[in-house]
Amino acid sequence: EQSGVDLWQISREGGDPQLLLPCGSDWCTNPAYAPDGRTVAYSRRKSGALQGEGPGVPRIWLIDLSTHATDILFSNPGIGGFDPHWSPDGRHLAFFDGLSGGIRVLDVAAQTDFLLPSQMGTSGAWSPDSRYLAFTDTMMAASGPYVAVYIGDVQTQETRRILADDLNQVDYSS
Repeated sequence: EQSGVDLWQISREGGDPQLLLPCGSDWCTNPAYAPDGRTVAYSRRKSGALQGEGPGVPRIWLIDLSTHATDILFSNPGIGGFDPHWSPDGRHLAFFDGLSGGIRVLDVAAQTDFLLPSQMGTSGAWSPDSRYLAFTDTMMAASGPYVAVYIGDVQTQETRRILADDLNQVDYSS
């Protein structure tokens, strides 16, 4: 009714809809359940407060499923966020931070974060052991831009290109 996007939960069979979070005129999208099933990370984009004002920058929020309490993940207005993904062990949360130009990886337990540079707009995919994050980024070549695949190590915060000897500059998509 307010032109926003609410968060709903349905059963695996597609029935039993339950409203998780009424978002009013804001857009709440890209929900991601933590592996323990107690928390959902989602992207929230505030609606424009004034007539003709555009929507705000998407930011990552968390909702506690036992209390339905919700709060913004980073209060810093310089950190945006969408496309959140939990690591399989639930220790890390990765999301694309368009304001900072990369994938922000938060260590939930230590409350520390770092940035993996990327302009692709996606947060990548976790390895089963939660140590690595595979992601894509654009590269420039004499023939023009193309997409390469990288691995980010969350322990060392280092990145390396996969197929670094790829002289054909194959364009890998997400």
